[in-house]
Amino acid sequence: MKVVSVINFKGGVGKTTLTANLGAYAASQGYKVLLVDLDYQKTLTCTFMTNEDWKKKFSKTKTMKIFFEPVLNGQLPSLKPLLVRRAVANEKLDLLCSHDDLRIIEPKLTGLLSNVDVPSLAADYMKFVSCLRRALNNIDNLYDLVLLDCRPDSYFMAKCGLYASDYYIVPTKLNEADTSGIEPLRNELKSYRAKCNEYISRLTNSSYLPMNLKMLGIVPMMTHVSSGKTLIKAEQVFRDKLEGDFYVFNQFIKEAPGLFGSKIRDKTGAIVPVVLSGSAVTPFIGFSPKAAIIRDLKALGDEFLERVSRK
Repeated sequence: MKVVSVINFKGGVGKTTLTANLGAYAASQGYKVLLVDLDYQKTLTCTFMTNEDWKKKFSKTKTMKIFFEPVLNGQLPSLKPLLVRRAVANEKLDLLCSHDDLRIIEPKLTGLLSNVDVPSLAADYMKFVSCLRRALNNIDNLYDLVLLDCRPDSYFMAKCGLYASDYYIVPTKLNEADTSGIEPLRNELKSYRAKCNEYISRLTNSSYLPMNLKMLGIVPMMTHVSSGKTLIKAEQVFRDKLEGDFYVFNQFIKEAPGLFGSKIRDKTGAIVPVVLSGSAVTPFIGFSPKAAIIRDLKALGDEFLERVSRK
């Protein structure tokens, strides 16, 4: 089982769009996929259902709130009862839903880390940040790939997700404001990895696994083209700069007004990400034909799966 966090400390860069479409495409290719929504805004959750359905069917019994609340008391609940099967991609995709109340729970969990953020209390620190990794390890026989949709911050849930991950992937717009934060993000994650591994090294007879988090690459999102598949000059400049220090995915995803974020149903009536929409009816999307966007998403999915499989 490979675990990948999708993260950027800058919001509005297409993080959830990338998570949903990569996961859905992987499932359509035969991978058993789990998507984990760690953002209390529930955008990933509501990519696969309406908010009304979430409230009626899952809000009280199948969300990450039910997982994280006992963690406050040092318990480790099972994720298995919380899994939601989505009737898409031959039923090879499961979801762990978020909950609005995570915005209330997370500060309390972050406070736990603040109280034990000293080397002498390494065991307590690792007990908390490893909760998601330990829970995922208990269901690792069910999945080939797990994708975590992280909030744009470095608080408790992001820390849990990153410790649980083998890799992370960074979606970004190709402009100065968004790309300038990628190097600080990488440095912060390197420091966090070093800190966890230092704490683990202090513990005798520890069952905690070292944190081996690596960057899988950067995905240009919401791009613009001047002709054909060529990026406009201003965006190409920033892509070239990134390629000097990072792996940048060859396939980029173009801006598609009205398409991403809309509720799209497949032929069975299930709500699906764009990559699985096929001939489904979608809203008007301006200059970006849906077929071209689907083609680009599939090409990105192939590139992503190839990189994950050989790492």
